[in-house]
Formats: sequence, C-alpha cells, structure tokens
Amino acid sequence: VARARGSERLGPRREGSERSMAHVQAQPRKTYAAASSLEVFHTGGPVRLSPDGTLVATACVEAVNIVEVATGKVVHALEGDTEPITALAWSRDGSLVFSASRSMRCTVWDARTGRSVRTFKAHATPVLFMGVDPTGTLLVTTSADRTARVWDVAKGFCTHAFRGHAAMVTVAAFHPDPRRLELYTGAHDGEIRVWSLRDRACVGSMKAHTSSVTALAVPMAAAGGKDVLLSSARDRVVHQWDLKTHKRTATVPTHEACEGMTPLDPATASRVIGAEEAESKPDAVYFATAGDKGVVRVWRVGSGKPITESVSLRHGTSGGGAHAGQVQDEAADDAAAAAFTSLHPTPSGDGLLAVTGDSRLLFYGAGDDARESSGAGALKVTRELIGSTDEIIAASFLPNAGDAKAPSAALAVATNSPLLRVFDPDTMACTAALAGHAGAILTLDTAVGPSGEALVITGSRDHTVRLWDLSPSAGATRDDAAGTADVSAAGSRCLAVGEGHVGAVAAVAFARRGGAPLALSGGADKVARVWDVAAAVKAAARAADGELPVSLPARAAAIAHDKSVNCTAIAPNAAFGATCSGDRTARLWRLPDLVPAGAYRGHKRGVWAVAFSPTDRVVATAGGDKVIKLWTVDPSAGAVGASCLRTLEGHTAAVLALKFVTQGTQLVSTGGDGLLMLWGVRQGASVATLDAHDDKAWALACDGDGDRVATGGADAKLTLWRDATQAAAEEAAALSAKQTGAAQALSNAAASGHHEKAARLALKLNHPHALLKAVNAMLADPEFGDAALDALAGSVKGKALHRLLTATREWNANARHCDAAQRVLSSLLRLRSLDELSTVPGAADVVAALRAYTQRHFARAGRLLRGTYLLDVALAGMGALLDDEEGLLEPESGRDPAGARGGAGPETG
Repeated sequence: VARARGSERLGPRREGSERSMAHVQAQPRKTYAAASSLEVFHTGGPVRLSPDGTLVATACVEAVNIVEVATGKVVHALEGDTEPITALAWSRDGSLVFSASRSMRCTVWDARTGRSVRTFKAHATPVLFMGVDPTGTLLVTTSADRTARVWDVAKGFCTHAFRGHAAMVTVAAFHPDPRRLELYTGAHDGEIRVWSLRDRACVGSMKAHTSSVTALAVPMAAAGGKDVLLSSARDRVVHQWDLKTHKRTATVPTHEACEGMTPLDPATASRVIGAEEAESKPDAVYFATAGDKGVVRVWRVGSGKPITESVSLRHGTSGGGAHAGQVQDEAADDAAAAAFTSLHPTPSGDGLLAVTGDSRLLFYGAGDDARESSGAGALKVTRELIGSTDEIIAASFLPNAGDAKAPSAALAVATNSPLLRVFDPDTMACTAALAGHAGAILTLDTAVGPSGEALVITGSRDHTVRLWDLSPSAGATRDDAAGTADVSAAGSRCLAVGEGHVGAVAAVAFARRGGAPLALSGGADKVARVWDVAAAVKAAARAADGELPVSLPARAAAIAHDKSVNCTAIAPNAAFGATCSGDRTARLWRLPDLVPAGAYRGHKRGVWAVAFSPTDRVVATAGGDKVIKLWTVDPSAGAVGASCLRTLEGHTAAVLALKFVTQGTQLVSTGGDGLLMLWGVRQGASVATLDAHDDKAWALACDGDGDRVATGGADAKLTLWRDATQAAAEEAAALSAKQTGAAQALSNAAASGHHEKAARLALKLNHPHALLKAVNAMLADPEFGDAALDALAGSVKGKALHRLLTATREWNANARHCDAAQRVLSSLLRLRSLDELSTVPGAADVVAALRAYTQRHFARAGRLLRGTYLLDVALAGMGALLDDEEGLLEPESGRDPAGARGGAGPETG
C-alpha cells in the first residue's frame, strides 16, 4: 500500500495485471561493491610469453605488466621510469624479466615478487631487442646505435660488444644448440650478420632483404635444420640461409610485410600444419608468419602457397551503410586492429600468440573441432586477451536463452571498434568478437527474442543498424569455462541490417515486451526510426546461412530533434518511446507510428540519457547540466510539455547514462565525473556514491532488477558491481556489536579502577572524553598513576598512537585540561624517539598546534609565578612574613624568635 501511494505521487499507475506490481515492496539497495574488473594492461610495444606459457609480460606505456594467460589478471605491475618500454625478455627458468625503456635504462625484475633486481645502461641509444641464450646465462641487447651487446645474466657485466652494422640493429637470435656459440643479428637496412662468441668477431654477412629484418630463427626440428637460418622482413619475403656457406638457399614470398615469424615442429604442431602434410614431409622446414594483412599463415619452404591460414582480422567487415564522402575518423584505428605487430610460439609448440595493433593478444591453435578426418590443418583463435579496449562506449547484459530471469552469463560491449565483443562478467574474459560493421559501434541494446533468442541491436558510425543473435555467445561462458572456444564468432550471427540513417547511429533501444517486436533508433541525422524486429527475425529464420544478413525493415521515421539524437528508450508496454538530444529537450512518441505525444523541456544543456520506469508512468532524463529530472508520462500534455516531478542533484559533471532499478524505486547513473551513483526516487536524494572510473563513464548496464551493474568509461576500464546491501548491513551489525562489547568493557574497567585498561579501550573506540577521564584518574593516583601513564604512552602504536596525539592536541587547547595534555606529552617525549613520532600521520600539524598552546600555557604559568612575588611583598609589609634566617632563635642568645617581628612580641607590649 505504501508503494502504491508513492506511485500516485509520481504519476498514475498502470492498469491490468501490471498494476499489482506497484504493490510489491522492493528492498531498497544501499550500496554496490566491485566484483571484477577489466583494466588496461597493454598499450602497444613488446610482448613476451613466459617459458611455461602461464604468464605474459606486456608493455603498458612506461610500465611492464605480468599477466596471467588463463584469467587476464595482472599479477605484477612493474613501475617504469616515465619512458616507453622498447624491449622485453624472460629468463630461461621464468624467474626473471628483462626490460628496456627509451631512457636507455635496462632493468632486471624478479618475476615472483615484482621487485627490481638490477638496473644498468646497455647502449647509448634505446634498446630495440632483448633475448636470452639457450643456457640462460647470456642476454643479448640490440640498439639504434648499430651495435649488439652480450651480457652475463648472473653478474651483469658485458661479455661481448659487436660493431659493424651500418644501420640500427632490430633483432637478434642465439643458435639453439648451446655448443654452437653463434649470434645472428638483423638490421634496419636488411643485412644479417653472423657473430662468433668464441672469436668475438663477425664470421659472415648475408644481404638479400631490402627492408628492416623483423625475425630470425633456426628451425632445429627440420632435417639439417641446425645449419639453416630463417629470416623475415618487411619486404614481403622470407629467406632461408645456409649457415655453413652464408648463402641464400630458398625464398618464400609472403605477399605482406612480415612483423613476426617463427618455425614450427611438425611433431608438436601437426594439427596446425595438417596431419597429412606433416606425415608426408616430416623433414621439411615449416614456419608461421603474421603481418599487416591480419592473417596468420603456415608455410613450408619450397611451396609458394600457405599450407594453413587463419581467418583475416578484416573478415566480416562490410561497407554496410558507408556513403560516398563519409569521413572515416577511425581509419587509423581500423588499420591497427586489422594488422599484427608480432608473432610468438607457445611453449607446447602446438599454438601461436599473435599481437594486434590495437593491443589484443590472440592465441591460435587447431581448436577442438580440427579437421582431423581430412588431415587438413586449422588455425583458430582459442583465447583472446584484450590489453586495451580504448573506450567502453556501451554495454548490456545478454539474456539467458530460455530463462530471462536467470543471472546473465555474458555482457555485450561496444569498445569504440567495429567489433561487437562479448565478455564473461565474472572473469572479464572475452568470449566472442563479431565483425560486421564498417565503423565503430556507438550503441547497443539486448532483449529476449520471440523464441528465447539473445538478441542484440547495434548502431554504428557506418550509418547502419544491425540485429544479432548471440544465443551461442550468451552460453559460451557456461559451456566453456576454460576459455577454449573459438572467440572469433562463438556461433553467433548477424540476422539483419537496417539502412536508412544518413549519419552515425548513436542510440538504439528494444521494446522488451512480447519478444522484442520493435526497436527505436536515432543518430546524427536527427531522425528517429522504428524497426520491425519481429519481421526480420522471421525472415532470418527462413533464410539460408548464405543469405544472411537479411534486410531490417523500417516501420516509421520522423525528424525528432533539432540536433543529434543521443539516446532512445521504449516504455515497458511498448506503447510509447522517448528520444533525447543535444537541443536540451526530450520527446515522447506513440509507437509504432512515431506520432509526437509530448515534450520535456527544462534541462539547461543537452540531454544525454532517457529511461522509463518499469512500474510507474514516469520517465527520467539526464543531461549536461549535471542533473537528473523525473517527468510524468502524460500524452495529453502535448507540445506544452509534461511537468517535472523531481530534480536530482549530485553529479559534478554531465550525467551520461541512467537506469531504473529496484522495481523503479531507485536509479543508478554514471557521468563525466567517473562516478556511479545510486538514487532513491521517492526521497529524491543520493543513497550511495562510488568512484568508478578515472574518466568519463559512458556505459551503464543492469542485470535483472539491479542485482549486478556494469560500468565502462573512457579510461578503458570495465567493472562489474554487485549489490552489497546485505554485506554492508552485516558488517555494520558486527561492528556495532563489537563496539557495544568494547564500550561495556570500558565502563567496567573505569568502574573497577583499571584506568590504564580503560584508556586503551577508549583509544580503541576513539572516545576522547573517556580517555581524558582515564588519564585524570591515573594522575590522581600518587602511587601508581605515573607508572600507568608511562606504560600507556610507551606501548601504544599505529592508530592508537595517532589518536593519543590528536587527543593531547585537543586537551592542550583548553586550560582546564592542559595539565593532562602536558603530562601525556612529557611521557611521550621521554619514552618515544622523535623518528618514531614523526611517522605518525599529521605529526607536523599536531606538533604545530601543541607548540602554540604550550607557549600560551607557559606564559600563563609565568604570570602566575610573578603574581606570587607580589603576594610576598604585601604580606611582608603587613608583618606577616618573617625571613627564615631572622626568625631562627639562636640557642646561646636565648632570644625569643618573636623579637624579630619588630616588637610585636609580648615584651614590648
């Protein structure tokens, strides 16, 4: 009943079966707690796998992060020297990590503790490459100063310095056979040199490449492979060299600039190479390459075509709604996302790690469904680690197929990229990445389809709207907890493409009632469009796989605003839709015909977000004026506009996203201040404020009724929050019970005369008045008081010492309590060293306050002392004082001491 009355204040209640929802009293939430988070751990630069393959070292601007491959969590963050990292390497046993930065400083790190072991300067210019020899005792560094140096790992001194290259040395490799003491280096001008570690001289030079050498390797698994060297460069070829004659023996054209190359062992990589190929030519030289075309390829020396190749990073990207003359602001980002920067073998030998230009780490393997029956090789993405998502623009939880009320196991995310990504919200592992859009995805929404499908609708800069069926991706995290699914598609598909917008699509929303029959979109063209989702789903069900995606039909379109549409929403009954814009208004529409039904005016700046209450006829808007406004859904208001019910203030920057939770009784919002705020709708006030992001928080998603909330922002951070109301209540209850027990113990100690114990309990509870009473009681005890006070002052530590000093400062400011303060201060200065006291937080401010009031107390004491001298003079003048020497009666004189009082004795009477 109370809920129903509250609903009447905000607007008329719904009729029919939905009316009963208003009578359900929802338990209000008090706070949220971060459960998991996806943070930036790689921003470009070198990447190296550990020898056991469980960890990967990545460059993150000036820092080095050691990341778990299985979870993507950062184990250690190794702080840099403000200059970007240029080279990385692991020791053979995986206990050490070597790094070099642009400042020319090289650092040796303990991989177990994350601490620096040693630093040294290797070259006069930045180091470009680092590598360790097969024995693990030598480290090679190459530099832009055209030299290569070899270092003793254990003692840190330079053992060899090789000079002779005419250009900067870009890569180096030791011979895998530890008995063959040779080092191979490649330079920017394409020259490869062979150096003898025994003779400390160049023993060979090989020139055939016409551009920078990117990789050198000796294929030991091949027949006679120990006398063969493979080299790749950006001149689109891979050369094979005879290490005895230093002559080129074969050339394999790769038709792309190779950024990485590694040899493959047919015995361990047979599923990647292909069983038939590996069995028919077991002694051949096999290698894999990756480069600027975004494809990982497996080659055999002597064949002009790749044996196996992966799906291109550009696969699935179409020109979908891109128009002639369209400005592609993200062209450079797309090029980086579709190219590889390095390639590394996994320690097991049956997989590869390829690093993309947009900081993704893709692990390739044959996969569980490799074509063993045909004997053909396979290269599939078995795991993806996202080092940096750039910006999290939008997010939404995927509904569970068949049970929409169950907690979601997947989160769809737009990351300022044409790829639609799906994450496991519990582990923040990327389980799917789907291509299709030609421009960055700006907005998305999810809903349950007519047959229980997990539908996703996306809007992009390519002017199109796409409808996806992500039911397989929604279950990927449950079916494959180990993360070995093919994350490039995960079985999901694009059902339909909607064209018609002539600008970037910045807002989409589903009608969630009745199997999501409609969707509402808006964008930079100021137009709102209604899409017939039900018809598109039926058409896609009838179409063959090769005929997808089908066309997404539009049911209505209208010019909605004077500026770009920023957000759209559809009411729970699907009868109304809302749009908001930078023109500082939000508008109400009758669906599906887009008939204007009202306008909301009152924001002083552009409106960024709009949302309907799930239980009341209320709509909320948020804008650049830092406020959230609640309005009635009143179609009869027309162009005059509905009335504003409440205005919620608390954000310090523009409010960018909002959602209703707790059956419409509360709101969650994020803004440009990076805050996640929880609001009470009836109270009109903030319930909790959480520091969620370091930059603008664009994305906000709610699972169910707000039990879980996901936020994302411009800081490339994606965080999952869980309702912590019960945990906070239990913690508060436990703390209250603990404080109650301690307060009773304090009272008992004071009553029984255990004043030192009472003082310690008062410090624990932070009760200054009780502490003062205990100190005064100790000072009043002439026998044991001083000892008890010294025991207290000499033993307190940490927070207790800080509280004691703070209380002493407060007492010292009052003349009534300054004696207790001075006695405590005396004990502290006698029993504690100045070094120890200086470590107390705020010690400088405490000392300054103590000094100022102590000087006042000494001045007051001086005035009182001088006042006693005046009393002596007055009493002496009255004859009431007698000098000690004059007042003594000499034994031999027999004089009465009273005679010294000027005849005041009885003899003069």
